[in-house]
Amino acid sequence: MSTLPDGVYVTTLENGLKVILQEIHSAPVVTTWAWYNVGSKNERPGVTGVSHWVEHMLFKGTQKLQKGDIFRLVNKYGGYNNGFTSEDWTVYFETLPADRLDLGLDFEADRMVNSRFDPEEVDSERTVIISEREGGENRPQFLLGEEFRAAAFRVHPYRWSVIGDKCDLRAITRDDLYGHYRAYYGPNNCTLIVVGDFETGRALERIRHYYGGIERPVSPPPVRSVEPPQRGERRIRVHGPGGTAYLQIGFHTPAFGHPDTYPLMMLDAVLSGGKSLGFGSGGWMGRSARLNRCLVLEKRLAVSASSAFRPSPDPDLFTFSMTVKSGVEIEAAEAAMLEEIERTAREPVSDHEMEKAAKQIASQVAYGKDGVTSNAFTLGYANSLGDPTLADGIAARLGQVTKEDLLRVAAAYLAPQNRTVGWFLPGESAAGGGVEAALPAALPRLSHGPFFATGGVGEGLEREVMDSGVTLLLIESHTSPSVTLIGSVGAGGAAEPEDRPGAAAMTAHLLQRGTLTRSAVEIADAVESVGASISFGSGREDSSFYGKCLSGEFERVLEALGDCLQNPSFASEEIEPLRGEILTRLRERDNNTRSVAERRFLEALFPQ
Repeated sequence: MSTLPDGVYVTTLENGLKVILQEIHSAPVVTTWAWYNVGSKNERPGVTGVSHWVEHMLFKGTQKLQKGDIFRLVNKYGGYNNGFTSEDWTVYFETLPADRLDLGLDFEADRMVNSRFDPEEVDSERTVIISEREGGENRPQFLLGEEFRAAAFRVHPYRWSVIGDKCDLRAITRDDLYGHYRAYYGPNNCTLIVVGDFETGRALERIRHYYGGIERPVSPPPVRSVEPPQRGERRIRVHGPGGTAYLQIGFHTPAFGHPDTYPLMMLDAVLSGGKSLGFGSGGWMGRSARLNRCLVLEKRLAVSASSAFRPSPDPDLFTFSMTVKSGVEIEAAEAAMLEEIERTAREPVSDHEMEKAAKQIASQVAYGKDGVTSNAFTLGYANSLGDPTLADGIAARLGQVTKEDLLRVAAAYLAPQNRTVGWFLPGESAAGGGVEAALPAALPRLSHGPFFATGGVGEGLEREVMDSGVTLLLIESHTSPSVTLIGSVGAGGAAEPEDRPGAAAMTAHLLQRGTLTRSAVEIADAVESVGASISFGSGREDSSFYGKCLSGEFERVLEALGDCLQNPSFASEEIEPLRGEILTRLRERDNNTRSVAERRFLEALFPQ
């Protein structure tokens, strides 16, 4: 066993199972993750989608567990669990009270070797997955994303979506699924990650008890396909129902481990903010970044504009995405996006942008350690790239990146001959809207259950009613050097005048669009320059606000939230652009049958 920074212990059992352990004693909670090195890139034509389908089947029972038993038992003890599939890996986890560590270990050891793949369950799940696929097919972002990746990749299996092609989903057999399971679900292709309130020696003893007797199978075959260099721009146009146009632009980039990885991460942060490395942690930090500032706030061409660079085991893409504002020609939107991309290769970024990007990424790393579940995900993701403690060294590596490095990688990778451009061009909406908005199949299907309070429910909780009438709840947690602030005001949709529906949501959005002393960009920059984020929203009963920051920046974030809440300018020059953005979102909503059905349902329940 080797000891790494942050008290992370790593060892490998004789059968090849890699084990990563980290003790965190801030709350009586433990999380267990089984991280398999298999995803859609390990498939072949004819059986695309098999990894995602196998993930579903591992919840359908083993020789000793019936379908639904895992969810039932985890819920019984107040925990939560799920699984998800990506291009590179398939993951299962349970977060439970610390005295139920054995439950999670037993579940994962059992389904590693004993999952049944009952033929009736296979046929039943076929219907579920095809329905999930068809839901995506009526979502413009899914349609565009699938065609976009198929155009960008000619050889590598990153070219197909995680959920698979419909013809394959109709043809895949029980033997295909079981064969994939037996090929990839062995201890030598899995990393077991346990984080939380336990003693390392005792936990390792229990892991050996459950996993030590599992035989080591033949190692699964590696992915051999290597994407050749792109020799010219590729373009696609996708047509479909809807009221909104979308744009995607992508450029091939190297795999993680290449020396240009960190300059590309920094460039992505400069363009649209530092990205989260954790499991639902952190926040969006792109309001003051180049793309949002130029294309959304200044030129008013888009409702959203962002970039994304995902460090990955195989060479992937640096992508740019835009939701085009209604009434704007997509040609004009693309021209403005390309102008910003090309500027990165000819004009050095400012010192302020460099400092802000580095601070944001370092903050996101810290937020990734906020709670045992997010911490375990961060360890697993880093391990899939080759180093479980990778997150701890990111800040130092980014500190060595220079402005000249950003110019160099922008010129090398964001070049026209290395570019794929995709448009989604909307037509008339389908009757009643589009199909239910499933999560994009290329993204992990994450749990939306409640997370444990890191300090323990009720333990160490302080409550105070201030002179102003505000009720303040505080709880300390020292698992990461960060602070989260969540507040609500009784000013939701229920408080709106009957002739002004939407006033609550519009008011909440405008709170961040400028105060009496600062513009929207100045507010965003003041917060994001220290790696923090704030946001405002509105629901039926209340309007809410949110802040996330490193501990040393709490006063700055508190001041920014207070300024927005108490001194909003409601400037006329912000109201009309915001109205246009909201109308664009409403058109998106009207092409989403989940939203349409929910509205019709509520109208029927509450006709007045």
